Amino acid sequence: MLRVEIVITAYNVQNYIGQCIQSALRQSYSNCHLLIIDDGSSDYTPQRIKEATKDVSLDAYTVVHRDNSGIAATRNYALDHLQGNCFTFLDGDDLIPRDYVSSLVSVMEKTSADLVACPFTKITSTYFIFKNNLLSSSNSNKTEVIDNTEFLQRLTTLSLPKGIDVSSHSKLYKNECWGNLRYPSKKNFEDSFVIFNILQSVKHIALTDATHYLYRYRPDSIVNSPFNLTRLQYIEAEKLLYDKVQNVYPNTQLAKQAHIRLDHVYLNTLMHIALTDDSRLSNLEKRLRPAALGKRPIYSIFIEKIPIIDRIGRFALWIGLPVFNIASRLFRMTRRART
Repeated sequence: MLRVEIVITAYNVQNYIGQCIQSALRQSYSNCHLLIIDDGSSDYTPQRIKEATKDVSLDAYTVVHRDNSGIAATRNYALDHLQGNCFTFLDGDDLIPRDYVSSLVSVMEKTSADLVACPFTKITSTYFIFKNNLLSSSNSNKTEVIDNTEFLQRLTTLSLPKGIDVSSHSKLYKNECWGNLRYPSKKNFEDSFVIFNILQSVKHIALTDATHYLYRYRPDSIVNSPFNLTRLQYIEAEKLLYDKVQNVYPNTQLAKQAHIRLDHVYLNTLMHIALTDDSRLSNLEKRLRPAALGKRPIYSIFIEKIPIIDRIGRFALWIGLPVFNIASRLFRMTRRART
């Protein structure tokens, strides 16, 4: 029976960490151990962790309190202290259904996969969770086994299929998948920096919709917050992914898709800058514009399989930054009206 480590990383999530730990403790799979790491929280997260584990056997969990060092260093600490055969990451503000681990383990054992991935569902509140019965696993049991090249092929398309993404969560890994691989320290968007190397270390990947991961959408998170200069690390990470794909799969459709994905990242970053309405970023906009346009002729936007918003964005950017900035604001207004 596989022993599974559930790695919970927490930083200033006092309102969510209790629910997160409870969802992990209530797993139907019996051979689990929780490694809970508090990354130097300055709120009541440490107290909430103590409250959530006070009646739990000490054999079931380990709590570590560290000086604040960021998510990458915190996960690296976990990778250096794993127990058991395999593990899964659970962010301190997220949740997992009761049969989450058992579903992923079952798929791993049946398929002999090195990595099992499932979809994630965005949640916004406890009411939303219970209203949509999200604490139950799916009745579906569709599973597909693919190799690492096929995973990359799907990852680099901009319309990502379910279960295909760079996130470290919503996956069950055999420990040997990581080996000596670690996240780059002091980096945001850490998942994008390591996804290629992880995929190169595995042979078989199982995609299943037998369960799902509950990802809490928070407007104040790094990914969802307004533009700041740390967001340029997203470009750095995706450029690294692109370079590695080009090196291993030169002159292939996969390499072309990776290029289109990188163009999308530049375009998305420029859109975030436009929506900040900060004139101090105008020089940065001018520097990023050529990369966002790419080296392909403008008519390629009508040939390539890219989202309509990217077609409009690249065309507006080709006309000029003022037009692109207006288009970005119109897009935000339209999206808000729909929600």
